Amino acid sequence: MADGLEGEERRLLTANREQLRLEVVDLEAAVPMEHRARVIWAAVERLDLGAFYDEIAARGSTPGRSAIDPKILLTLWLYAISEAVGSARHLARRCERDSVYRWIGFGTRPKQASRK
Repeated sequence: MADGLEGEERRLLTANREQLRLEVVDLEAAVPMEHRARVIWAAVERLDLGAFYDEIAARGSTPGRSAIDPKILLTLWLYAISEAVGSARHLARRCERDSVYRWIGFGTRPKQASRK
């Protein structure tokens, strides 16, 4: 080497994938007010989804897990379709990784059966 650093060890930043990291994410701030997902959410909120709500078996102290709000599921699918995502698997991945999809679900985790 002509830079006069022969014999000196190189200092490198490397990836430490075993290091735990806590991240605070403000999903509300991550999705701009004019974003298409917000427009779709607003449109879905105006729909009469009573027939979907009537089919929900999870009520009161009935055993079983709570149902995901049909508004969330419908908005997820409409937004996914608007982005050319037609696969339930791809939608599931987006719900885990993409802040817009996470904003739509806001803490819910749709299972495969509810995405079919």
